[in-house]
Amino acid sequence: MRPFALRLAGYSLLATALLTAAVFFAYIGVRYYKLDSQMYRWMSGEDARDAQWNRSDRQGGALGLAGYRMDIDARVVPGIDKNLSGLAFDTDHDRLIAVVNRPATLYTLDRNGEPTGRYPLRHGPDIEGVAYLGNNRVALLQERKNTLHIVTLPAQPGPIDMDKSKSLRLDLFPGSNAGFEGVGYDAGRDQLYLVKEHSPSKLYRIDGLHDADPAAMTLRLTDLSAWIDGSLPATDLSSVEFVPGLDHLLLLSDESYRLMELDRDGRPVSYLDLRSTPFPHTRVPQAEGMAIGPDRTIYVVSEPNLFYRLTPPAVAGNGNAG
Repeated sequence: MRPFALRLAGYSLLATALLTAAVFFAYIGVRYYKLDSQMYRWMSGEDARDAQWNRSDRQGGALGLAGYRMDIDARVVPGIDKNLSGLAFDTDHDRLIAVVNRPATLYTLDRNGEPTGRYPLRHGPDIEGVAYLGNNRVALLQERKNTLHIVTLPAQPGPIDMDKSKSLRLDLFPGSNAGFEGVGYDAGRDQLYLVKEHSPSKLYRIDGLHDADPAAMTLRLTDLSAWIDGSLPATDLSSVEFVPGLDHLLLLSDESYRLMELDRDGRPVSYLDLRSTPFPHTRVPQAEGMAIGPDRTIYVVSEPNLFYRLTPPAVAGNGNAG
């Protein structure tokens, strides 16, 4: 009986070791290679749906994301160690605005990703999204509290007290850490677009932001999730941006490593796989925020502290990325 017991104990140890190894490799696959997302794409048939994107008959007047090239790839943003989570383009000062969610801080950056100003955000944890509204006003999205804050940047870099900001509570996903993740602004129509990350992904538009009464909650909220239901080649949404001049929307997916362009009616136009061969790195890890400049250069930030710049075909061909 003793040899049998020893063999049984050996088999048990081997089974435990194999199970531990399987769990470890599953964790690595999900955490770093998003294998769960790729399996979902395969099982749900999303790869087949990719055919409706980047069609030549939809490229007239579009960004044409498939033609973009990356000329700044994974540059570390000086002074930021972790939690870089959102990005916007400040058209009044030709610069970028980035946010870090912990500790909550707003930074101004030049077009090369170099910091030019730092604004600690007091009483404002978990800031995930940022949009520039014009005249030094900035919209900041607080994910867990589902709250939109409107702050004014001071003339000189320094702390901003968010308790003194205008705030609008959006009680659609109370207490969720998968709430609103990204925000983009259409200055011409005074419309704000918001995306919910996943479980499920959602897209909303807020009209009349300037006239909103925080006490009465007179905002006009429109659910545009039908634009993305079942049609996006992505499993989550981490950011949204409005494209002036085209009236198109840009969407960013962290899990699926994709930029996607929708037309003004929500129809798919073009997408860019951030793992494709034009880029020196194989993927953009945890892409959290993006912005687009007047020349249609696209900027992306990813956690913990990486900066990317993508140039459209005409700019990339001339070697002049701004």
